[in-house]
Amino acid sequence: MKKYIITAALLIGTGTLIFTSVQSCTTMATSDLGLSIIKRVLLNGIDKGMGIYSNKEAFLQNNMVDKALPKELRDINSTLEKIAPSLVAKERDFIAQAAAYTVNTSKPILQGAVNSLNAQDVTRIIQGTTATQS
Repeated sequence: MKKYIITAALLIGTGTLIFTSVQSCTTMATSDLGLSIIKRVLLNGIDKGMGIYSNKEAFLQNNMVDKALPKELRDINSTLEKIAPSLVAKERDFIAQAAAYTVNTSKPILQGAVNSLNAQDVTRIIQGTTATQS
């Protein structure tokens, strides 16, 4: 009987600890300092990503780009690689050029979105819920 009581107490204590930890993380993240840190992390990510997109060579060497392509296109590219590798190289070159072209337009938009985040937005991000447009 003691084992069951101890087990139940541990489960309840662990559940309370996890709930309190999540609340503490949310409270910290939505404070001015937490919001500032989250914005800085997101802005650094934007800078890093835009650095890759704006540099054609870095873009072409990034294997995440190929993984982001639709499966159908990856399958077509795989077949084309065997028949005419130069066509796939041209396609990747066009995609890299398009990515570099979009950097000047998309970077300020993304930075503006991050800079306009408020505590409610961060709470929704932490909780995994979506925002509603007004």
